[in-house]
Amino acid sequence: MIVREFYETREDGVNLYHIYSNSNFYIIQSGTNAKYADVIDVEDAPYEYTESDEEIPEEPSPDSPIYPEPEPEPVEPEPTSIEGRKILKKMQIDEYDQSTNVNGFYLGDQLMWLDRETRASLRNTIESLMLLGRTELDIWYGTTRITLDVNTAKQLLAVLEVYATDCYNVTIQHKIAVDSLTDIDEVINFDITADYPQMPHFPLSE
Repeated sequence: MIVREFYETREDGVNLYHIYSNSNFYIIQSGTNAKYADVIDVEDAPYEYTESDEEIPEEPSPDSPIYPEPEPEPVEPEPTSIEGRKILKKMQIDEYDQSTNVNGFYLGDQLMWLDRETRASLRNTIESLMLLGRTELDIWYGTTRITLDVNTAKQLLAVLEVYATDCYNVTIQHKIAVDSLTDIDEVINFDITADYPQMPHFPLSE
C-alpha cells in the first residue's frame, strides 16, 4: 500500500510529503514510469504513485564491519565572479521554469500538466473526434480519467499553448536581464519567480 506522510514545511511555505510502500516494494511514478524506493514530493505535485512488484533489497546493518562508511557529499563552492554567478542564476531560472511552479494548470482541483508533445497529440485527437461526430474526449492523468466536451478541450489546449509561450518568453527575458547586469549583488538578488503569468484554472462542470 502507498503511504503518503507529511515530511516538513520548506522555508518558502511549501509542504513536503514522504511517499513510500509500506510493503517494502519500489514505487512507480505516473507519467514518467520512474522507479523509487521512496520520494519526497511537494504537496501539489502532479504525480501519482503505484506499487511495483519488485521488492526493495534489504541493506546490510550499519554495525556490520563490511558496511562502508558513507562518504560526505561534495559541496560545490558558490562562484565568486560575476560571470560565474550569472551562469548559476540562469541555471536556477531554467530549474524554476521546468518546475511545477510554472509547468502546471488546475483542472477542477487537480494540478496537472501536459507537455508540448502531449498537447500536439491531443489536438490531433480532437480534430479526428470532431470529424467523426464525437463530442467527448478522455484525458488520462496517471490513473485518473477526465472526460471533457471536445470544444472545451480545444479551448483548454489553446489557453495552455498561450500560457506556455508566455512563460517561455518570461524565462528568456529573465536570462537576458541577468546577462545585462553589471553588479554581482544584483545578480544574486535577481528574482527568478517574477513576472510569470497566473497558472490557468479550468473549472469542471458538474
